[in-house]
Amino acid sequence: MKKGAKWWILPILLAGILLISGCGIEEVSVSPVSYEQLDDQTLKRQAEFDQWTEDLFRSQVVSDAITLHYTLTRPEDFGISDASATFGLVGEALHKKSLTELADMQTRLAEFSYETLSDSQKLTYDILAEYIDTQWMGKDYYLYAEALTPTTGIHVQLPVLLAEYQFYRLQDVENYLNLLSDLPRYYGDLITFEQEKSSAGLFMSDPIADEVITACQDFISREEENYLIRAFNSRIDAFPGLSDEMKNSYKERNASAVHEYVIPAYQTLMDGLTALKGTGRNSEGLAHLPKGKEYYEYLVRASTGSDRSVEEMITWLEAWIILDINELKELVQGNPDLLEKYERFSFPLTDPEAILEDLKSKMKADFPELPEVTYSVKYIDESLEASSSPAFYLAPPIDRTTDQAIYINRSANPSSLYTTLAHEGYPGHLYQNVSFANQHANHLRYLLSFKGYSEGWATYVENLAYNYCESADASTCRLMQLFSDINLEISALMDLYVNYLGYNQEEMTTALSKVYGGDLGNVEALYHHLIGNPGNYQSYTIGYLEMKELRSTAEKALGDQFQAIEFHRWIIETGPAPFTVLRGQLQNWLNTQ
Repeated sequence: MKKGAKWWILPILLAGILLISGCGIEEVSVSPVSYEQLDDQTLKRQAEFDQWTEDLFRSQVVSDAITLHYTLTRPEDFGISDASATFGLVGEALHKKSLTELADMQTRLAEFSYETLSDSQKLTYDILAEYIDTQWMGKDYYLYAEALTPTTGIHVQLPVLLAEYQFYRLQDVENYLNLLSDLPRYYGDLITFEQEKSSAGLFMSDPIADEVITACQDFISREEENYLIRAFNSRIDAFPGLSDEMKNSYKERNASAVHEYVIPAYQTLMDGLTALKGTGRNSEGLAHLPKGKEYYEYLVRASTGSDRSVEEMITWLEAWIILDINELKELVQGNPDLLEKYERFSFPLTDPEAILEDLKSKMKADFPELPEVTYSVKYIDESLEASSSPAFYLAPPIDRTTDQAIYINRSANPSSLYTTLAHEGYPGHLYQNVSFANQHANHLRYLLSFKGYSEGWATYVENLAYNYCESADASTCRLMQLFSDINLEISALMDLYVNYLGYNQEEMTTALSKVYGGDLGNVEALYHHLIGNPGNYQSYTIGYLEMKELRSTAEKALGDQFQAIEFHRWIIETGPAPFTVLRGQLQNWLNTQ
């Protein structure tokens, strides 16, 4: 996971969590771009485009206090002051505000003459145009969105964001404490939104509600040793220049805020969901809801950045599964001992820091060098383990890229830690995020979320990381890659079957048995995950396959001149974007090779 408007924020027209108002924005000048041999009118229009996108960035980055703090350490350097410390709007109010902003954005973008823009501005223009078109697809479905998904919901991710809320100055401490006091209001609004969903027949099923309630209970179960108390105390102890008296005062204020605001807010969430249990009319995939298939089409388009239809994705995935299984069979048939090698194999490194340093060293031949950054590997708090992802990456503000954080879930499978850290760290999210930050791109691009690009890239390099293990021969490495790919492709295909075609658990089991045969494992758990987190697999799988498609196009076009390091440089320097835009950019890049 990584940020992209922030990795925990739903698309602008969905639940739209964590948006705020009440910010004073000063007028500032944008640093002029160097243009040569251009007429004055063109220069003027290009400067206007830069100013508009910068104004748009400043208006959106103050959408909520978390987004602002996680994007900028010094907002005043960007002309921003007096941002309110709240979590922002939820539900219909946010939906109406977002539609108005989206319409204004579309109108203003159309006023610029595309031909007068510079190449980098054209890229921003294309990205914005595609982003706007995609978001309009979801304008009628805001009640279908779910902020409380079991593994990626705000109830799970917000504690981590608050625990990692860095104190760069004392005002940040005050803002943080004020933010905690807003949590009861915010979660109360979220329950009101869930009540609206219930009235429309769109509330979650009871098993999903129970899972969310259990996660909330786990978080607040150790009230006196709550995660947010321990994390705050550590940050205050590390803050320079504070006397013991001031540190103790801040610690007392925070503990009081956790007891007075945070824990009651989570109790409100639990009570509200409990009261709504039994009102969910659908215990299967989105396809069984009125207009559920249409919403799912939007959800997949927004999460992947791919313009392929859902039907095309189904055909594509089915073809990839057949291709990969056939290669796997040929590989095993040609080497009778291979499966035994696979079963015995384990990565020699198990320490997270050692793994990351090994990955940094091994990736040099395939990826451009990255300036040295500091990073820390942390473990997800015990109170969040059961409901959290196996790992995630938390990006720092764009004006402070030196400090990176990767979280690991102790309950995750340790045998996959090497490739997991390739996904989250080097050459995955951490590497991609810092590399793009060093491009000094249009600030607005750091707020737009293109999960298909970011998760597609991280999954692509995670697959490459199998080649970095020197304790396994090439055939064993390839077998591991194929097993990983097939499992990912089948999971994504089942997501499409369940949430678009409407398969029930029995039908999904039959479909799986045609591929696997024999023991299918815990099918019920997979089905439960798919209906609780619809579309979640698509950004990883479709994004990954789109990345492979881009590479295949480049390899065919360049032949012997293809160099992986240069292809990777192009992806990193182009930065997050929909794949519709990336394909056009690839052709431009190929023309220069």
